[in-house]
Amino acid sequence: MERSLRVISALCLIACCHSLGLVLKRETSAVSRDRRLCGVLICEEIVSPTSDKARTVPSVVFDNIESMSVFKRVSTTSDVSASDKREDLIGSVTSEAPSLSQVANGRKIDGLLEARRATIRVELVKQDDCQAEFVCQVRGLDTQGRQALSSSSLVPHPSQREDQVYDRREMPAMSLQLYTSLQQLISQSVEGLVNRLDSFERRLDDKVDFLKTE
Repeated sequence: MERSLRVISALCLIACCHSLGLVLKRETSAVSRDRRLCGVLICEEIVSPTSDKARTVPSVVFDNIESMSVFKRVSTTSDVSASDKREDLIGSVTSEAPSLSQVANGRKIDGLLEARRATIRVELVKQDDCQAEFVCQVRGLDTQGRQALSSSSLVPHPSQREDQVYDRREMPAMSLQLYTSLQQLISQSVEGLVNRLDSFERRLDDKVDFLKTE
């Protein structure tokens, strides 16, 4: 039970922090073009001014964005909690195709890649989508001119599945970059925590089995 509580707490923290770079706004009463929405998924990456790139944060700092893609994670088995999931592409913008506007699978998708900003906005109608796990990936060049990849995921939490209306205030670019760095640190920490807990649980089970045989 203690292990489960720790993992749940960690996942809650991920959902909170990841919603800053990849946010799902509940839209229980919104209507767009005669379509009643359950939520709007927004992924945004902003290239900070040169003066902001000197910050000592352990994350990817882009100098140029080449592409942004949004994926939906889908379980490949009947067990929805299984870690083995495929990523279905929802939409993407690239330097070759910088704008996107389409309707597919009940989703209205708009995207734009500009000189210092990339945004993809997805209007969701199906409750299955509003309770799904999404991933946003950004590719580009970092400040050293190297190819870089940054990825953010939004993990659903039971409390988020209630009908809610999220705060619509926009975040400044520095805050968005800072929380993106924080979310990556949290993701790495949680992954390590889960692995250690799994290892501890296996060792504990082995000891219990050994005691039973005596």
